[in-house]
Amino acid sequence: MPKRHWAGSVFVAEPLSQILLQARSRWMIGGDAPVPEHPLTSGQGAAEANLRLLAIAGQYSRIQDPPRASPLTVKPDLPRLGLPVLPEVLRPIACRLLADKADRAPLLLAVFAAKRGHVLHPADWMPPPNAELPEVYRPLQLWQADRTAQAIKLTAETWLDFTKAERLVTLRELRASDPPGALGLLSEHLAACPAEERLALVEALGSGLSTADVSFLAGLANDRSEKVRKAAAHLLARLGHVEADPLAAEAAAMFDLATEGMIRRRKVLRISAKAKEAQLRSLAQTLPDLSLQGISQALGLTPAEFVTFWQPEKVGYPVQAAVSEMILRTAVDADLVAYWHGLCEKSDFARNCLPTLFPRLPVPDQQAALLWLVTQFGLSACQDLVAMAVVSVPPPVSAALTNLRKDLVDLLRLSRDTTPEKAASARAEGTRLANHLSQLGFLVTADDAAVIVQTLTTAGIHQADPILDRLIFNAALKGH
Repeated sequence: MPKRHWAGSVFVAEPLSQILLQARSRWMIGGDAPVPEHPLTSGQGAAEANLRLLAIAGQYSRIQDPPRASPLTVKPDLPRLGLPVLPEVLRPIACRLLADKADRAPLLLAVFAAKRGHVLHPADWMPPPNAELPEVYRPLQLWQADRTAQAIKLTAETWLDFTKAERLVTLRELRASDPPGALGLLSEHLAACPAEERLALVEALGSGLSTADVSFLAGLANDRSEKVRKAAAHLLARLGHVEADPLAAEAAAMFDLATEGMIRRRKVLRISAKAKEAQLRSLAQTLPDLSLQGISQALGLTPAEFVTFWQPEKVGYPVQAAVSEMILRTAVDADLVAYWHGLCEKSDFARNCLPTLFPRLPVPDQQAALLWLVTQFGLSACQDLVAMAVVSVPPPVSAALTNLRKDLVDLLRLSRDTTPEKAASARAEGTRLANHLSQLGFLVTADDAAVIVQTLTTAGIHQADPILDRLIFNAALKGH
C-alpha cells in the first residue's frame, strides 16, 4: 500500500516528487506545469492544477522531511559563588537598575554589589563571558562557556583552555599574587600568541614590575611586532634601562630650559616659543613613544629635574597629554608622583591628566587625588570619578561629596522653576541633577547615601522616584 501524506485537506499519494520536479522545471523557464494524472489534480483545469502544485511545493519538503528537534543540552547546575546573592527585598530595585544600559550600568552594579559582599542573582543577570569583573563571578562566566571550575587556575597545561580575554584577566590577577609565576607562563607561551595579544600580555607586566623582569623584557627587543618592542622598552625604562634614541634628541630640541625670577631664581622647562603648529603636532605624536629618562638625558637633566622644571601651563593640551602619557609609561614611581603633585598647582591641567596618571598612583595618593578633585570641582567631579571607573570611594571622599548635598537641593529647586522663560534652563538643571544622583549612587558610602536621600526627600523628591534608585539601593545594602 503506498505511503500517504497529509497536505492541507488533501491526501496525496506518492510518488509526488517526480511531478514536482517536472513542474519546477517548467516554472523556472516561465511556462505552466503539465497537468499530471494524480489525485491532487484530477478533474482540474491547467490553472487550478498549477495553483495546487504550487501550494503543495512550498510545503512538500517539510512534509517529506519534517524538521527534527535539536537534541537537548543538559547543563550542569549553576556553580556556587563565593558571596551570597542579594537579599530578596533588594532584587526588585536591582532589576530596575539592571534595565539601565547606559554607562555600563549593569557591570557597575555588579562590581558595586561585590564590594558590598553580594552578587547579583543569576536569574536577574548573568555576567558577560569576557567582561572584567570581580573574581567571584568567574565560575558563572565559565559555566556560560560550558567550562568547568577546574579551568579557573591558569597554568602551562590550561593556557589553551582559556580565551584571549580570559588569559589576560587571569594573568593580571596572577601577576598581582605571584609575579614570578606570571612571568614564567609568559616566557613559555608568549611567542605563540598573535601580536595584539602579546602586546596586552606584556603591558600586564607593568603591575608588580621588578628587576626580575629585566631579562625577559630585554629578550623582546627582537619581537616581530614594533608595538611589543616599544611596550617592553617602556617597562625597561621604568626599571632604569634606557638605550639612546635619536628621536629623543629631536624632541629635546623643541624644549627650552631657562631661568626666571628676579629674587628667587629658578629653572623652568617649557616648549620653545619658536615651535610651529606642525612641529607641536609632531611632538605630541612622538612623545608617548619616548622615555622620560631618554628625553631628560638629551636635555642634560635627570628625570626628577624634568618633572620639577616642567611648566604645563605654557603648552597646549595635546602636548601636555603626550607628556603625561610618556611619564605614565616610563617614569619610576617617585617621579610620577612628583609630576602629579606639581600638576595639582594647575587645576585644569591636573584634571585633564588625572585619568591618565591615576592607575599608577599609590593608594594614598589616589585617595588624595580624588579628594582634591572633589574639592576643586564640586559635583562635576562625579563625572570624572565614573570615567576613571571608580566605584565606592574612600570615606573621606564620600564625606566631601555628601557635603555638597546643598548644591543638589539648589539644582532641584532650579529644575522645578515653572516660569516660561526658565523652562529650557529648568530642563537642563533637571538633567544635571539626575546625572549627579546616578553617579553618586555607586560612589558614596551607605551612610552617606542615606543622608543624601533624606536631604532630597525632605526637599520634595518622592522616595519612589526612580531618580533615587541607586542611592536607595546603596543605603539599603549596608546592613546585609
